[in-house]
Amino acid sequence: MRNATPILLIPLLLLSAVALAGPELDRARRNSLISRLALDAAQRRLTEAQTEGDRLRLEMDRVRDSQRELDRRRNRMENLSRDLPGMIREVEDRLPRLNQDIRVREQRWFDLREPLEMAINDLRKAIARVKDIRAKYVGQLQASDPWKQAVIAAEIAAKNQAAAHRGTLDRLRATPNYRTAAADFAAAQARLAILRRDSAALPAERAEAAMRMIETESAIVRMESETLANDETLAEAKADARRTEVKLAEMIAQFERDLPRQADMADAMEANAKAQREADAADAALMPCRFSTVGPARSRPITIASMSS
Repeated sequence: MRNATPILLIPLLLLSAVALAGPELDRARRNSLISRLALDAAQRRLTEAQTEGDRLRLEMDRVRDSQRELDRRRNRMENLSRDLPGMIREVEDRLPRLNQDIRVREQRWFDLREPLEMAINDLRKAIARVKDIRAKYVGQLQASDPWKQAVIAAEIAAKNQAAAHRGTLDRLRATPNYRTAAADFAAAQARLAILRRDSAALPAERAEAAMRMIETESAIVRMESETLANDETLAEAKADARRTEVKLAEMIAQFERDLPRQADMADAMEANAKAQREADAADAALMPCRFSTVGPARSRPITIASMSS
């Protein structure tokens, strides 16, 4: 029994130690959890501090860039302030020479303007002379018998063509087929007008009536076109009218070829060309004297076409 007592005490001691160690272990666990939470909070604060530090560094970089740009601008202003008096003196030194040059150019402008105006007046007279001579020969052409006969023939041919055209259509419109087609078109046109006024009419009915009117009108146009194209009398009248038109065109072309060969017209055209050259030369001589605010701007050369316009 004395030997069994110590053996029984060992489990009791172990149980006592476990009972005493339980609260300490819980406190240690709580302390460890609190420490981890505090460490996480410290880590977050450290991360936020690092982020704020990065932001501050970027802001400092922008501030330094702005400072460098301001320094460059200040240097430019200092250089300009240093160079400006010299630039002003240089401009002031040049002003008398510029004013003198302007006065010289203005005087030359006024000296050369009169010859240019005289040359332009001569050119206008030369152009007017050419136009007068042309009008004279045009009048002679229009008063000539060949021209009058050609014009009368063209007028007669045109009237014959119009009469043949009307006669062909009149004969067609007298045929039963044309009358039937015309009646169909009139009926289709009347039905479409009625449906358009009828608020109760369906869109499909109106569309059908419109299509019918187009078909009947197309039939009339086709009949007229075919008849006009196949009528021999009308074809002969058209050919005769075309021949008279060609004859008139040939007479006009011959007139244009012969006109420069007339002595007075040849002299007038040569005088016009000479006046044009003199006006161009006077204008070219005046060109170096022109300023944006002195004298008129250079215009296109004066020609017969520009005078007539």
